[in-house]
Amino acid sequence: MRRNVMPWTMLVVVSLGACVAPDTTEIGPTIDVILVHPNGDATSMDADPHLTLGTKTSYSFEVDVHTVAGTGTCASEMFPAETVTVTIMPIGVSLMADAFYVRNILDERTFEQNVNSEVPATMMGSSLMLHAEAADGRGLHSNTIDVTIALR
Repeated sequence: MRRNVMPWTMLVVVSLGACVAPDTTEIGPTIDVILVHPNGDATSMDADPHLTLGTKTSYSFEVDVHTVAGTGTCASEMFPAETVTVTIMPIGVSLMADAFYVRNILDERTFEQNVNSEVPATMMGSSLMLHAEAADGRGLHSNTIDVTIALR
């Protein structure tokens, strides 16, 4: 007596490739920004983000953008950030993806600025306005970071 097992095999294979619990929303990447400075870093998550001049003659800092991949219609589908854009005013610095070295760790990417940004010491007492965002390969944008960083 021979049984036909082919339909069950097909069902198992098809089931393994589908979402177990599909999410109905696609989500873009999420980001945080860190200004790496020798006298202490400033992050977009700080309650009072600031850079301290100390004994330096200028504020020299590296902009790092930490990203976590977005998800697709299945939570298991991960879409890492492909591009980042950072604008710092009033110094007029606009950093695009090619201004960063990309470090990958699983579903997270950190975009580290290749060359430090410089702000003259004469700007002490004023603030920098930082705007940052990222996008994944699908074109979905991340959360937007808009933060004021005091220069002390």
